[in-house]
Amino acid sequence: MKQIGFKGKVKKGLVTVNVSVPLLSFKEDDTFIVYSPALDVSGYGDTEEEARKSFELTLEEFINYTINKKTFQSELTRLGWKIKKQTA
Repeated sequence: MKQIGFKGKVKKGLVTVNVSVPLLSFKEDDTFIVYSPALDVSGYGDTEEEARKSFELTLEEFINYTINKKTFQSELTRLGWKIKKQTA
């Protein structure tokens, strides 16, 4: 198992989410898995690169879905995140 990271942006309409999370990469049987414990999101593939691309797609879907359902902040809170209110 090795630790890697993901840093990027996901856009959903007018909302842009900046993401920077640690990831775990490991191989189980013949499948590579990339997992974010902070978001409980994972991706998999035949290679580590495929697993990372799968993770990025899953992350984008997670963000888009929770923003669309208006549950993004509550989901992060459920996962143990502390949400800071921004002031204008």
